[in-house]
Amino acid sequence: MIYGLSFDISQDELMVLKKVFDKILLKYYWFIPQDQNEVWFDDNDYIFSEKYTGVNLYSLSENKFKILFLKLQAYKNEPNKYCNIESFDEYLSSSCELMALIYDCEYMEVYSKDSEVTLTIEKNVDKLHCSNIQIITDENIQRNRMNIL
Repeated sequence: MIYGLSFDISQDELMVLKKVFDKILLKYYWFIPQDQNEVWFDDNDYIFSEKYTGVNLYSLSENKFKILFLKLQAYKNEPNKYCNIESFDEYLSSSCELMALIYDCEYMEVYSKDSEVTLTIEKNVDKLHCSNIQIITDENIQRNRMNIL
């Protein structure tokens, strides 16, 4: 089974979310666990709160910012309560449809329960000329914990 993708992004890439996800951002409600992000605008203002509609996150993604680390959880319907998903098994059994982990400024993993979304993201990543692109499957998955810190 295909769970998602992993790839390396350039540290110089300032619009990563927009370029990797594009219109996919609009399809979901997004949760960013408070202790799982450090993102800066060029002028050194820290950004990102915990909850976003797809429209809000898409609009924000059009800005230039630097991601040191970031965890995104996406839901088709706005949940009554958001919580930080900490394990891969928890992700699989949750209503979270997509999860993205960006860490050390240049490594990104995207997990999706929708194969069409995974395919779209793969095409977007190819256009960005990212390196070390790997499909995450049953055979090569190495992540048990879904936190980046």
